[in-house]
Amino acid sequence: WKCCLFLGKSRGEDRQLGHGGAEDRLIPTHVGALDGLEIVSVTCGADHTTAYSGTQMEVYSWGWGDFGRLGHGNSSDLLTPQPIKALQGLRIKQIGCGDSHCHYGRRGAK
Repeated sequence: WKCCLFLGKSRGEDRQLGHGGAEDRLIPTHVGALDGLEIVSVTCGADHTTAYSGTQMEVYSWGWGDFGRLGHGNSSDLLTPQPIKALQGLRIKQIGCGDSHCHYGRRGAK
């Protein structure tokens, strides 16, 4: 089934909430950019967030892009979820986000 994603209340100054802005949210708020994508996993770092769609086999990331932590090959900040091209089509088993990085474990990887 399909669901929509709501992120909890938080500060948004690093754009990690995915709502298209940097304002804080005091109540959980809908992240419309992920509607209909059947998100099965959401992982949060200190200043960035990732989401994985198992049916689309895509990882999306957004937030503060410093140090290349978002996986898009640059250090740009993203206000809304964007697919990570390098991971498209891969079955991801686990995502972990730290302060300045993310790591991805593939299903069936050797």
